[in-house]
Amino acid sequence: MKRTGHYAIQKWEQTPIEGESTFDHAVVSIAFTGDLTGDGLTRYLMTRLPGGAMSYTGYIRFDGILDDRTGSFLLLDTGWYDGAEIARGSFEIVTGSGSGDLAGIRGSGHYMATHKDAVEFAGHTWEPTPEGTASWIMDIEIGDA
Repeated sequence: MKRTGHYAIQKWEQTPIEGESTFDHAVVSIAFTGDLTGDGLTRYLMTRLPGGAMSYTGYIRFDGILDDRTGSFLLLDTGWYDGAEIARGSFEIVTGSGSGDLAGIRGSGHYMATHKDAVEFAGHTWEPTPEGTASWIMDIEIGDA
């Protein structure tokens, strides 16, 4: 079932990895709203590219509510930031990571943060969001674990 919402960055701590010239580690706290309501704690490995762009991958631990079901699960987050104003990426729920009422959850989707103009990505038109926020869309199912 298609689910939508937003997330807002609550805290961002980014540090270079010692001895590396192009890799950073970031710990990010985010708040999800919409069909998923709750908190996410993210750990990213980021590669700095020319012009301020970054490629990143990491895991988000979501704790919250979906359809009156409370629990948690992990999202694999892979994305790209253009160095100016657009971040885009994809989510995939890690198989077997659901707990509580969200045991057996599975799904995947995309997200986009653009702050000036609408952008076409992953078959959707993404409207601008306020600085520090992003829109997301995922296909999510809950079944037996």
